[in-house]
This record gives sequence, C-alpha cells and structure tokens, in this order.
Amino acid sequence: MKKVVYFIMKRVAWITVHSFFSKVEIVGAERIPRGRPLIFTPNHQNAFLDAFVVGSISPVGIHYLTRSDVFNNPFRWFMDALQMMPIYRIRDGFGQLSQNAGVFEACRKLFSQDKSVLMFPEGNHGEHHFLRSLSKGTARLAFESQEILSDKEIWIQPVGLNYFDLRRPGRKMSIVFGEPIRLNDHMPAYHEHKAKALLQFRTLMAERMKDCMMIPDQDEHFEARVSHLTRANESMKFPALKKYLQGATEPAPAPNKVPFLRYLGQLLGWINFPPLYVISSVLKSKVKDIVFTSSIKWAIGMILFPIWWLLMYTTIALISGAQLALIVTLSAIVLLFIRRDLLQLADP
Repeated sequence: MKKVVYFIMKRVAWITVHSFFSKVEIVGAERIPRGRPLIFTPNHQNAFLDAFVVGSISPVGIHYLTRSDVFNNPFRWFMDALQMMPIYRIRDGFGQLSQNAGVFEACRKLFSQDKSVLMFPEGNHGEHHFLRSLSKGTARLAFESQEILSDKEIWIQPVGLNYFDLRRPGRKMSIVFGEPIRLNDHMPAYHEHKAKALLQFRTLMAERMKDCMMIPDQDEHFEARVSHLTRANESMKFPALKKYLQGATEPAPAPNKVPFLRYLGQLLGWINFPPLYVISSVLKSKVKDIVFTSSIKWAIGMILFPIWWLLMYTTIALISGAQLALIVTLSAIVLLFIRRDLLQLADP
C-alpha cells in the first residue's frame, strides 16, 4: 500500500510543482548515476517544498532525511509511505542525537540495495539565494557508509534549487543536477586522515553545489544580483543567467507595477474563493517562519483545489447537468492560472 501511495504522490507532486511555477527548467538530469547508491545534496531555501521538487523531478526514487520534529504527528504512516526518515539535530536535544546511528544504519541498508537518499547539507532551511555553510552530517554518512559497504560505489549528486521568487507562485524555478562525486576516489585520503578528508570533501561538495546555483555566494553585490531575478530574465537559460548575474553589480531598474492587474486578479479569484481563503488564513494565523510560505501554499493547494473543483462539478451537475458543470469547473481551473499570472504581472 505504501508503494502505491509513493507512486501516486510522486506523480501528483510533479503535476502540482509544474502548476505552481510558471516554468520549471531542468538542467543536467542525465548526469544522475543510475542503479547506484546515491546521496542527493540540494541547497535548502523553501522548507519541505525543496524535497518534493527534487523527488518529483528525479528519474530515480528517493528516501528523504527529514527533521525529526515533524514526525510527532498523526501522519507518521503517510510520511513513512513517502519514504521519509527522521534526522535528529542538536536543537532537538543532545539526548536525541544518538538515534541518528540507527538512521544512518537504515541509510546504509538502502545503499546496499542501490537506493538513494536525499539530505540537506546546510542542515536547515533559510530564506537565502546563496549557499550557507555545510554541516558535517552528509560527509560523515557518505564516508562511513562507503567504508562499510566497500563492495559498493556510493555517489554524491549535488543539486541546485534556484527560485526567482521564494514566496510567490507563478515564477520560474531551475533545478540543476551537477557533476556527481564518486566516494571511492576520496577514500584513500579518508583512511589517511579522517578529519582532514571530511573537511576537504565538504569544501568540494560546496563547490559542486555552488556550480548549480544562480547566486552561490553572499558578497557586496548580492542584493543587486537578486534584484535581477525578474520576469524579464526568466527566458534566459541557467548557464547564461548565471554568467549574467555574476557580472551584475548594480541593482536592476525597478519594474513598473500595474495595480489594475492586481485588482483584476483578485476579482478573478472569487470562483476559487474557499481554498484561497483557507490558504490565506493558515499563512496569517499559523505560519511564523516565512520560509514555509511557498511550501504551505503548494501543499494546501495540492489538496484543497482538486476537492473544491470536484465539489463544484458534482453540485452543478446534480442541479444543472454535467455539461454546464464541466464548463464552470474548467473555467475555475483556467481562472486560477490567469489570476496567478496577473498578480505576477501586477508586481513583477
């Protein structure tokens, strides 16, 4: 049953990811090693949406190492079906850290079966376009696993998640799969001096991840570069845009706002008012960390919009017939996307 849930959710996530963003650019998917134990290492800017983006697009199945505190809820079975495993951090209490030994052992069992794991090397999420310092956990898991599973070739797959807007839907995002790293190439250095090898490997991992990011570093021109992530530049392919942003040292001209389009977009939202209202209410009353904004919009929308459209269709079909119900329901779906794009054009 859990395999069926994972299969369905992967397809649903693919559809909703491509609906949430105006365009999803995929770069380097052909680099992903197939049929090998693999650790995906994405940067982490958008809470749990990051994991679903990688999982929905990756051609191989993924198990996810997820912060342990989200497992203390009644959805534990569902999270297990989505192949999520808890990882414990210092903030969870030093007494909890010992449980990571069991988690790492579970990862090694997956590696022995040539399966893959996703782990965020930054350790936590943050609303930043640049790569933050990497923790030790990913390198430790990789080297310790490779040492035990000497008959296997474990690979690290760097991933760059690049969002034009970290909170609003209807913008472009680029997912870039970088040059994979073969662990066996670094095992001699690890056997010679473990601490030094771990540090060197984290540096290499960071370099490969930065190669996959549009704005990899925070420097004196960082804010100026972020200002160029506008709709006008969304047509540029990742390599060209990365090169362009490296040379951007001055802020981009302020885009012209069109308030009329915002009012029009809000007006068109009336037909989808119930799910839009729920999303707005949850964001205002429950979400204190703004990094969760896009994730909450995406997750609630993925569930509530199909339910709303099904209720709409069923109700109208019972009252006025299936033909009118289909027309109204399709109109509601189309208007949702028109609303999304109008709001983006109003404030590009």
